[in-house]
Amino acid sequence: MYRYLVTYDAEKKVVSVQDKTTLGDAIGRKFRLESSSFTLQSWYDEFNEWVGVDDFTELPDSCKLHVLLTGQPSRFLHGTYSRP
Repeated sequence: MYRYLVTYDAEKKVVSVQDKTTLGDAIGRKFRLESSSFTLQSWYDEFNEWVGVDDFTELPDSCKLHVLLTGQPSRFLHGTYSRP
């Protein structure tokens, strides 16, 4: 079982999946979003920055993720969101 702390707006939820390839669908169900309507960023300590996720299978277990709606400007992308 893989577990992730996921933030969307001011809401935080733990999302658990057996298979990392189903993470997008699980996040969509948890936050009631279409999985095609958002992208994810994960926190990288080595860069001290949020970084876009291209491949769910490369995510470490228990990492922090942010949901970003596709096509909308985000405070996370413009550097005004503080470190977790």
